[in-house]
Amino acid sequence: MRSLKTETLNVFFDESGKRKDKPNLMGALSIPNNLYASPVFELLSQKMRDGLLRLHWTEYTGYEKLKQDISEVVRILSSYHQMIKFFVI
Repeated sequence: MRSLKTETLNVFFDESGKRKDKPNLMGALSIPNNLYASPVFELLSQKMRDGLLRLHWTEYTGYEKLKQDISEVVRILSSYHQMIKFFVI
């Protein structure tokens, strides 16, 4: 009998809008715990907790700081794309 190794995942979920606001979008991001606990992700998380990095996509109007924040996160996530899953409904 072969044993299966399980990986602990961190799952993040967010939805846009309320019942009356259209369109309604739902997104989920899963990151393996060993990656989420890495120095790169620890720094990213700390920046978000400290308010130094914001990710309010629906508020994006071209504001340069928010553009830089979103670009930084996309760059980091895309460099680990083999380990991360992202879904939007």
